[in-house]
Amino acid sequence: MLTRNIAMLFAAAFLASDAAAEDPAVFMAACAKCHPSAKVLAGRIKGANDAERSAALRERLKRHHAPDPSAVDQLTAYLLSLR
Repeated sequence: MLTRNIAMLFAAAFLASDAAAEDPAVFMAACAKCHPSAKVLAGRIKGANDAERSAALRERLKRHHAPDPSAVDQLTAYLLSLR
């Protein structure tokens, strides 16, 4: 539980970064071939609030083709900015 709370706090703090949230470049490079609509993909992120959605998305991206930890951060911010 503590690890999950820490992850949520980290994710919420990262979401404050407007620069990452506005840049679709990582999505276009890493995801768009198989996921042509970032908006549709963003709508499928599950969670009761931004912190839960961020934590769930980060875990999914770590297991699903995200090129590196920095890309996970950028993709999370970008996709959540579309909701």
